Amino acid sequence: MRFPKRDMSIEHPIPEVWKKPLEQVVIAMSNDDFELSNCVLNARLQSDDIAQLNRSNVLGYGCSLEPLSEEVWETSRYQWMGEYWEVIVDLCTKEEGVSDLALSCRIFSVENDFRYEIGLVYVP
Repeated sequence: MRFPKRDMSIEHPIPEVWKKPLEQVVIAMSNDDFELSNCVLNARLQSDDIAQLNRSNVLGYGCSLEPLSEEVWETSRYQWMGEYWEVIVDLCTKEEGVSDLALSCRIFSVENDFRYEIGLVYVP
């Protein structure tokens, strides 16, 4: 699937158009840039304390984040919420490959592009 659906009834696999930006966010986090200071221009944190919470959650989990594998797209999902898409991306660690950790984010449609609001890294 190339583009996201505005479907509130069910979850869908992550569309191709979002994969590269989401991969860039996770690469930044895997390099300890939880503030996303060197990340895609249209990605920002949902709140000021998210970076520290995410760093703490990853440290508490006890494994090191690594860039996303192709395997995560098999289980990662999104759903239209009326004004934005709610997205959950499974994360990879060096120790486990695809892990129990997930990244939440909201994606908004803005003038022929998307804005990524990055939320928590957590174990659902």
